[in-house]
Amino acid sequence: MSYRRCDKCRSWLGCQGYNWYQPYEIEDNGCRQQLIWIITNLDGLARGEYPPDPQGSGYVGDNKPIFRSGGKFHTARDIYDEYNPRLERAGEDGETLIHEVHQGLGLNELAKAARNALNYCAGYKRKKRRYGIWLSTRTYRLARKSVK
Repeated sequence: MSYRRCDKCRSWLGCQGYNWYQPYEIEDNGCRQQLIWIITNLDGLARGEYPPDPQGSGYVGDNKPIFRSGGKFHTARDIYDEYNPRLERAGEDGETLIHEVHQGLGLNELAKAARNALNYCAGYKRKKRRYGIWLSTRTYRLARKSVK
């Protein structure tokens, strides 16, 4: 994984992911690599702790407070509150995804059930369909496309 910004990424296909994400990058995109990063840091996000930037800020000087509306934990909790229900809606496949990500498996090493859950949970907005219905219509479309 490299250290660069995700705001110009337009396709999930060539995305290699990054070591760390700004909160606005996750809110704007929600790609598969970001979701793997979120799952890796899920416990801290649940506690309201956003992972620190591994590169540091590079800021040298006195630590003047920066005033923002709300507490520091709001960003982490907002991300957790958005993506944890998505994982729960994926049921057993979502649990498989969490387990495999915590084992350190990459995107190409995930089991089919985990990849299905990953595709269901990723994206800008939550899917309106339940996971089972989404999966059956997706499988049907893929099968129809291969027949033609």
